[in-house]
Amino acid sequence: MSDCPRGEASLTVTSLSSGPVDDGAFAWPWPGNPHVEEVISDRQRTIDRSAILEAITLALDRRTEVLAAIASSTVVDDARTAVAGLLGTDEVGTDAVLAMQLRKFTRFEREKIRDEAENLRALLDNANDATNG
Repeated sequence: MSDCPRGEASLTVTSLSSGPVDDGAFAWPWPGNPHVEEVISDRQRTIDRSAILEAITLALDRRTEVLAAIASSTVVDDARTAVAGLLGTDEVGTDAVLAMQLRKFTRFEREKIRDEAENLRALLDNANDATNG
C-alpha cells in the first residue's frame, strides 16, 4: 500500500473462500479508521491506567514516608513536589497518589490494586509480544 497515491489502495486476491469473511480482515490502519483509532485509544487507556497503578503501588509500599511527606507539607503543591521526589512519579501518577482515599491502604485494597497492576502489565506485555512477534 505504500506505493499507492494518497487516498488510494490496492488489493491482491490470493484465495477465495465460500465461507463468511471476518470484518477484521478489512480493518487496516489508515488515518481516520474508527476501528483502529478505538484500538489505539483502548491501548492508551490501558497504558495510562497501568502507569497510575504503578504510582499508587509505589505509594502503598512506602505509605509511611508518603503520609509523612504529605502531612509535613504546607500546601498541596508542596505535597505534590514531595511525593513526586520521593516516588519518582510523573504529574499524573503523583496526582493519583494525592487523590487516594485512606481505605486504599487496607491490606485487601492494596492486594486488589497490585493484582490489577499485574494483570495490566501482563496484558500490555502480551500485546507487545503479539505486535513484535
